[in-house]
Amino acid sequence: MPFVSLSVFLCCCLLLGAPLSSSAATPATRLPEAGTWQARREAFARVAAWAESRTRLPFPLRVTASEVAPGRAVAKGDALVRFHAPRLVQGLAAYLNARHKARVAARWVDTLRRNDKGRTVPRHDLLTALQEQASLEAALSAAWDRLYADLSVLGSPPERKAMDRRLRDPADVQALAAELGVLRAPFAGVVRNRPPPVGAWVDADTPLVELEDLARVFVSVGVPEGDLEAWRGGETEVVRGPARLALSRLPGAPGIDPGTGLRLIRYRADNPAGRLRDGQWVRVVHRAAPRPVLWVPEAAVVSRHGRAWCLVAKAGAITPVAVRVGPVEKGRVPVLSGLKAGQAVLVEDAYEWLYRDLKDLIRFVD
Repeated sequence: MPFVSLSVFLCCCLLLGAPLSSSAATPATRLPEAGTWQARREAFARVAAWAESRTRLPFPLRVTASEVAPGRAVAKGDALVRFHAPRLVQGLAAYLNARHKARVAARWVDTLRRNDKGRTVPRHDLLTALQEQASLEAALSAAWDRLYADLSVLGSPPERKAMDRRLRDPADVQALAAELGVLRAPFAGVVRNRPPPVGAWVDADTPLVELEDLARVFVSVGVPEGDLEAWRGGETEVVRGPARLALSRLPGAPGIDPGTGLRLIRYRADNPAGRLRDGQWVRVVHRAAPRPVLWVPEAAVVSRHGRAWCLVAKAGAITPVAVRVGPVEKGRVPVLSGLKAGQAVLVEDAYEWLYRDLKDLIRFVD
């Protein structure tokens, strides 16, 4: 025998927006409240240090003191390792010797020039002295450049005038080499490895200390291709329990993670307390820019066949209205579209009211 399916009839009523009358008393209604809402997205992200350094020196050395350990935070310029390096001793001695020769040559040229005023110096002798002075000045500059290059990699490039005041005779070379033989932190960060032990000889270009800058960090968030637009604008932060850490999006197009195919959005975060570590996985929450919505109680939204509906009461009739909504927040639902301000919606027993009313609308056919 033919009959009308209850679910089919209900869908037709909803899709056509037909009013549903009832012999029962009209349920409780409420007007929606105007407000704003921020769409919320969550994703996992990987933290990377702002900068990393595997400090190594271009000459062999012997460790005389080690002042750091793994996990220790250091400031820029802090001593990491003290050492003895024969090349520094040789560089200081070479610079001292070249400076002495250049000064002697300069004094001899001055003497010849003074005597030349009395026309007692042959022109050939003066030219020869000037050439010798130029050659020794070039040798002095080369010796300084070599010394400066070696000292610069230690994180404390010297000033030439200050060096000249400290280095006056050969007796100063060993003491100054010991004072300058210090590897210093190129930036504030956290030590990752244990340096070589005291007394160990280390070859040239061998990593001594691994340092990472965690005062700021990179945070790479992986999101599906279709969600990229939802992550534009708004506010993004790392969530770790009650703690929140704001993120600033970096310019440039998102990259692609070859392992997962997710698009990678890069952010920067200040990390003064060092709460985030290099390589750590964290949960990131993004809230889009606020948009105007109408807030209704959770009970006012009916879900049916993958769509959301509100039941609008007007002049004793109940009319289903298709709506687009966001997720429930503290017992309320943001209505993004479909509902107008001033339309009263059912807030109690929406499903029960519909089913109770069907007995008056459906006529079965034998």
